[in-house]
Amino acid sequence: MDFKNIGFIFNPCKHETMDAIPEMVRSARKKGYHCGIGRAYLDLFKDLDVVELESSKADLIVAAGGDGTILRAAAVAWERSIPILGVNFGRIGFLSEIDAADFEIALDNIAAGNFSPERRMMLEGTLQNGSIYYCLNDFLLFRHSFEGIAHINVNIDGWDASTIFCDGLIISTPTGATGYSISAGGPVISPGLEVSIITPICPHSLYARPIVCDANDELVLTMYCQGHFSVDGQLVWEFAPEDVVRIRKASHGVDFIRFAERNLYSLIREKLT
Repeated sequence: MDFKNIGFIFNPCKHETMDAIPEMVRSARKKGYHCGIGRAYLDLFKDLDVVELESSKADLIVAAGGDGTILRAAAVAWERSIPILGVNFGRIGFLSEIDAADFEIALDNIAAGNFSPERRMMLEGTLQNGSIYYCLNDFLLFRHSFEGIAHINVNIDGWDASTIFCDGLIISTPTGATGYSISAGGPVISPGLEVSIITPICPHSLYARPIVCDANDELVLTMYCQGHFSVDGQLVWEFAPEDVVRIRKASHGVDFIRFAERNLYSLIREKLT
C-alpha cells in the first residue's frame, strides 16, 4: 500500500488531542502527505495546510482519541475501503495501535511497508422500514425506560433460540466483545473469529446466557415492548412493540494498521484491572 493522503478524525472534547493534532499534521506534511480534517474543524486549524476531509482523497485514516473516536472513523474507513491507524488518547484504547509520541516513527514504518493490515468484521442490521446500519462494535436493543423489563425474542438462522426477559440485548462482533458485552458478562472472543455474540443485559432468568453463533447466521430479533436500537453507542431508532431487526455479517469489514502482533488477553488484563 502506498499512502499519499491522510484524513484526521479526532475527539474535539479532549484537550490533549486538540493540542496534538497540529503537531501530527505538521509531521505528516513534512513527510510529504496531504492532510484532511473534517469541515467542522477547519476554522480551528487555519494555520495548517489542510483540506476538507469530506472532499479529500484520503487513503489512510488517522483516528486520534479513544475507542469511541475509532468507531466514528470506521464509518468513514469502510465506505472508502481505506485502513485506520489508531492513536490512543483514551483510557482503554483496545483498538489503538500507537501513542502520540510514536506517530512519526509510525509514518516511517508505513512508508517502508513495515506494517500489516488487520481486518475486523462488521455486522449489518436491517430495520423493518428498510433502513440499514453497520457496526464495528455492537448493536444494542434496550427497554424504553427503567420501568418494567424488555421482552425480546431471538431467532438464529430460522431457529427459535429463546424469548428473553431482560433490560436489553447486545449483539456484538469479536471486536465489540471487549466493550459493553464483556461488562455485561459476555465472553472474550479472539478477534480473528467470525462470530456474533448475543449477550443479555441483566436477564430475569437463570438460564439466559450469552450465545456465540456463526457470523453468517441471520439473527431476527423481535421486541415485544417499546424500546430503542443503537449502533456503536449511537441511538438511531425507537422500537414499537413487535418491531423487528435482522442482523447478519456485513459484506465488508474495516482494516487496521498493525506494526506487531497483539496479545488480546494481555491487553484485557492490563486495561481492565
